[in-house]
Amino acid sequence: VSSLFFVYYAFVGTYSESVQTCADNLYRGFECGLACSDTTSGFLNAVHHVRIAMTAGTHLPTLLKKVEYLLDATKSHGNIMMAILHLQLDLDTISILIGKGSSDYAKV
Repeated sequence: VSSLFFVYYAFVGTYSESVQTCADNLYRGFECGLACSDTTSGFLNAVHHVRIAMTAGTHLPTLLKKVEYLLDATKSHGNIMMAILHLQLDLDTISILIGKGSSDYAKV
């Protein structure tokens, strides 16, 4: 189920649904993936949730807290390096947009 959320709302739904709906459903896909022990699909949903939430105009300080939560969850659920890399880059991007400027920039 988590992979269906990912495929539809990350790639197809953005053309037929509102971006806010896509972002919300990608977060639901993340929760579903963790509940079903499908962490790979779950964290793919999380990465695309952040990407689409930024596009949707989500309040950046709220999104920053959510990205920090997702990074902690990623590290505790198997340390999926692809998700950590993207979420760390998103964290740095949001910090720069807010004006905080991260002291620990992502190492790419």
